[in-house]
Amino acid sequence: MKNGKLTVIDIFSGVGGMSLGFARKNSFRVVGAVDNDSQASAVYAKNIGIEPITDDVRNVSARTLLRRSGLRKGECTVLIGCAPCQSFSELEAKRPKNASRKPRKDESQG
Repeated sequence: MKNGKLTVIDIFSGVGGMSLGFARKNSFRVVGAVDNDSQASAVYAKNIGIEPITDDVRNVSARTLLRRSGLRKGECTVLIGCAPCQSFSELEAKRPKNASRKPRKDESQG
């Protein structure tokens, strides 16, 4: 907790839908995010006001994530990670079957 609010870090942040839900509540403060899609990260920055780390989450250490979020060890109170939504969007129905973006069983994104 920082400044009386629970701190939130969003991994697999996409354009910020999950972060936006937390940001709209007075008891939470979104402080960091990670996504591997540079276009999604740019939209996230506009939506949430935080520049995400644009990289595969497997390449980002906890130390780096905390430092970029302005936190120290033990100060992250909520870590969220939303499954990629491409497989469930309306656009997926229009995507050719051989161009599916569904994650493999051993990973959610990256």
